[in-house]
Amino acid sequence: MLGDSRLKHWNSVNAVQYSKDGKRLFSAGRDRTLRVWDAVSGLQQAAVLVDDHREILDMSVSPDETLIVLAVGFGPIKVVDIGGEPRLLDLPKLSQDPRL
Repeated sequence: MLGDSRLKHWNSVNAVQYSKDGKRLFSAGRDRTLRVWDAVSGLQQAAVLVDDHREILDMSVSPDETLIVLAVGFGPIKVVDIGGEPRLLDLPKLSQDPRL
């Protein structure tokens, strides 16, 4: 189990990835949330509910670690901006993002 009783995934975790420097851990799963953890303390730094009905099956973190692309079960690909306050991005507007 990752996190304490308040700060954990509430179902199975399908994807986990460390940041390049090993200081953060990204996780996503059946509870439909993407979570960012401090890899040393185990404390949750952020959580984003990605979809109301479908679990997150897999994820990929951008090279600069500001975007996370998520494969959501039988649904559209979702993109979360974690460069500041974590938020879901609107895919039509994403095509104009200079990070891509």
